[in-house]
Amino acid sequence: MKIRTMAFAGVLSLMAALAVTPARAQTTATDAFEITLSNPVTIGQQTLQPGDYTVEPLDIAGGETPVLLFRGSNDARVRLVAKVIPTVENRIQPETRVLFHHIGNRYYFDRIWVKGAAYGYKFELPKNVKSDGSER
Repeated sequence: MKIRTMAFAGVLSLMAALAVTPARAQTTATDAFEITLSNPVTIGQQTLQPGDYTVEPLDIAGGETPVLLFRGSNDARVRLVAKVIPTVENRIQPETRVLFHHIGNRYYFDRIWVKGAAYGYKFELPKNVKSDGSER
């Protein structure tokens, strides 16, 4: 009788562990996501041309600042890493949204909100760029 009870408890524990694991995996910040740019966007000294990009959060050992890796549809075309500030909103995002600063004739990332998550990424403007408050 004790063996049957222990086996039943083991099966319940295994089922509980399996039920929790997928939910945690769906909300990790290490999942890649896709964005489409309709205008050139400047990051630091480089410019991403209009097109489709895969964005992947990177964990860098010893680094306290999150970093995003941008890859174009042809991986060899562009590989750009950008420092970001994690941002949280009190709702799950219905879609991935990219917000820009439009300063002069250039676009700069402001924020990227990630579909299915309550978090996103905020970008700092380069020090040599003065914001005039216009955003898109």
